[in-house]
Amino acid sequence: MTQEVRDDIRATSENIIADARELTKIEERKLDLNATGVDLEKLSEQAAQLASDLAQKAATEKRLVRVANAQDRLKRAGEAPKTS
Repeated sequence: MTQEVRDDIRATSENIIADARELTKIEERKLDLNATGVDLEKLSEQAAQLASDLAQKAATEKRLVRVANAQDRLKRAGEAPKTS
């Protein structure tokens, strides 16, 4: 895997972790809320947006891992002893 792909995977993972932590905080605030209505609706909208962002980032990460795996396979194939 190239360093660029490794860095992209790491950055994506860090973003996913940050979003997951933020989503957890929002959900905890929703649990602690005594009020309903506008506040709860706003928090629910934020949670839905973050969850959507997380799904997109996870899909991006999945594609990056596939690229990394393909690069590794190509590298191994190029290092294999040639038989004639």
